[in-house]
Amino acid sequence: DDAETVVVASGTMASAARQAVRRRRERGERVGLLRIKQFRPFPRSEVLSAVGTATRVGVLDRNHSPGSGGIFWNEVATTLRNRPQLLVQDYIAGIGGGDVTPAAIDEMIGDLVSRDAAAEPVWAEVS
Repeated sequence: DDAETVVVASGTMASAARQAVRRRRERGERVGLLRIKQFRPFPRSEVLSAVGTATRVGVLDRNHSPGSGGIFWNEVATTLRNRPQLLVQDYIAGIGGGDVTPAAIDEMIGDLVSRDAAAEPVWAEVS
């Protein structure tokens, strides 16, 4: 409820993100996790509600559509399009089966909280 930064993830990346978010919250950072369990129909009203008053949203994608970014990010960004003051950044990781660890997600969160503006998708390093 008090998150300034929200990480949006699904599947196994949500489990790793939960660990990274928990560690940051233990340090007093106002970070939250929104785990999406269904993609179609996309839960637009639930996403809007869950993001609340956050100022930054990072979407963790395990896919990429050339020229468009992550498919998951595209849905989230479209849902939040009426909040232009909200920074929505796409992070692409784990394509081809790479292991997306809590440490990798922690690095993505670190990048997200340091941003003043969204940019092209960030291709995250994973093992």
